Amino acid sequence: EVLNLTGNRLRGPGLSSLCHGLVVNTKLKELYLADNLIDQEPDDLQGLSDLKDCLLQPNLALTYIDLMYNRIGAIGGQILLPIIENIKIKDFLVDLTVPKEIFEKLFRRSTGGKKKKKGKGKKG
Repeated sequence: EVLNLTGNRLRGPGLSSLCHGLVVNTKLKELYLADNLIDQEPDDLQGLSDLKDCLLQPNLALTYIDLMYNRIGAIGGQILLPIIENIKIKDFLVDLTVPKEIFEKLFRRSTGGKKKKKGKGKKG
């Protein structure tokens, strides 16, 4: 299951509302939240905190989250750092509006599909 909310101007309050539904969803795999005017205002930071709490739920099936083109900055990045504990999340996209040291901890991009094995040589 995929939910693409790119460019919907959710801001922090919309993100908080979305999180209420996400915590009970066990099927959603990909969540696109790019370009949603999520900034560093108090409401935006609350929305990011709600997202963090949501992403730490054990029943969550999400493996891909895109937060690109939101200006979450250092404070927003710090709020989201605990999600690195969630090993189910293979892709977590943020941009360089977060400081480099936080970006390097937070940003994840999986390598994609499995690599093909080379053919085995004949024995004997």
